[in-house]
Amino acid sequence: MSERYPGGFISKNAPTVSTSGAQGVWTLEQQAAYAKAGQWPFGGPFNYIEDVFSTYLYTGTGSAQTITNGVDLLGKGGIVWIKNRSNGANDHVLFSTANGVNQGLSPNTTGALTNHGDSLTAFNSNGFTLGSTGSFGIGSNGFNNATWTFRKQPKFFDIVTYTGNGTANNTIPHALGSTVGAIFIKNITNGSNWIVWHRSNSNEILCLTLQMRT
Repeated sequence: MSERYPGGFISKNAPTVSTSGAQGVWTLEQQAAYAKAGQWPFGGPFNYIEDVFSTYLYTGTGSAQTITNGVDLLGKGGIVWIKNRSNGANDHVLFSTANGVNQGLSPNTTGALTNHGDSLTAFNSNGFTLGSTGSFGIGSNGFNNATWTFRKQPKFFDIVTYTGNGTANNTIPHALGSTVGAIFIKNITNGSNWIVWHRSNSNEILCLTLQMRT
């Protein structure tokens, strides 16, 4: 297992050793050693990165369409991040299984959780379904969009909802099964900054509106 990637994710595609690097999360030395031993992609079980994360580009049709990216959101849960690339002024929008279909947050604003109408209408076992309209041009005919899908998986990603109790030392449980590396918190009830913590700055918490570029 790679020390850099303790989750042990590996690509379904066999690695190609090159000076520019290889896809997946193993080092070139590890990849070469497994290939030489005839253990690629055997010797698992492995957590394949394609099963828990996807970058997918699509063009809106102005009608309902299903995005098939191979990520099981229906059974496992997760989050879909969408950005319209045809109009840079349009906000990003996040849809999660924790909040439900059509319920979106924009990470580049301080806005609360909002019902975006006929936007993301279903989380599927191999992707998600978009409605015929939706906010920020994500379903508009001819508009190009980028999506990033994260599936819940131990040692990789989790979504947790909680209600504040107004006291210090409020412990929030998670299902990562490992030490947390980064935390993004948003009050979904009203407009407020995103709260961001990262292990590299363990004594600092940032309060900000995330500035995103396409």
